[in-house]
This record gives sequence, structure tokens and C-alpha cells, in this order.
Amino acid sequence: MFPVQIGRIVFSIAMEAEAAPLISHLELEIDENFFPPSAPFTAHRGMYGDGRYHITVVTSGKDKVHGTGVDNIGTVPASLSTFLALQKMKDEGGDEGLLLINAGTCGGFGAAGAAIGDVYVTTRSLSHDRRIPLGPFKEYGLGRLASAPTGQLLVHLEGSKPGVCTTG
Repeated sequence: MFPVQIGRIVFSIAMEAEAAPLISHLELEIDENFFPPSAPFTAHRGMYGDGRYHITVVTSGKDKVHGTGVDNIGTVPASLSTFLALQKMKDEGGDEGLLLINAGTCGGFGAAGAAIGDVYVTTRSLSHDRRIPLGPFKEYGLGRLASAPTGQLLVHLEGSKPGVCTTG
């Protein structure tokens, strides 16, 4: 169970195609002023559940640097768009009742039982691609972080699995 009532939810989703069904289903509208003008990121916002939940879906936008127009994917755009989104949300109303959900398509380890279409509820996160073999920097590099308590979420998301979210 969460220690506070969740009222504001940020979904961080790298690719616009992954975010589109959620944005459409929740009838969210684009907020052109959410991110600084120089940022390529997008934000869609709205209310849900008779106004009980303020929902924000952020994506990493499209590549304008190389002119490809593909989605900005990877750890750098994801971390920067998520950081800026959380800062904006905190500026608007502090961090109490604020929940971040990292959603979208990702890889998994078949040797650990992952398969295409699996849904995971994270128990913790770590950075398996930030290897820094310099004494105390090793733990910093791995960046092990606990996830928010999920309560009965695994029960309600039939067929979901608990798992570790890693970068890489």
C-alpha cells in the first residue's frame, strides 16, 4: 500500500507509437508549454477517474539533430525527459502523491523466463550498462533503486510478473 494517496501520475514512454493508445484512451491533450521550448520532448495531459487523477504522458520526441525523424530512444533522452517532467510536476504541486510509471516496450532476458508480451511490475531498478570498476564507483554505477510499493498490483494485473528494470 502506498503511504500517501496517489493523485498525479506521470507515464514516461520513449516512443510515440507506444504512448498513442494510452493518450487516445484517456483523451489527453498536448501541453505545448510543459517542456522548455528547446527540448524535443512531448507531454499530453488530462484528468481521469472523475477528476481524481491528473495524468501526464511524456515521450522523448523525435530526432531533429540528424534529420531522421525517428523517436529519441535510449537512456539519455529517457532520463532527461523524465527528469524534466518530474521537476515540472514538483514545481506545480510538490512530490507528495506523485507517481512515475515507466511504460513501453523493452527487452528482457529469455534465460530468466521473459517472453514477448510479458508485463512486469518492477521491484527495483539498476543500470547493468554503467560498469565503473573503480572501487566505490561500482555501486554508484549500478544505481540500485527500490521501486514504489506495488501492493496488490500484481494480483490486479492478471498474468503480470515481478521483475527488475534495468538499463542497457
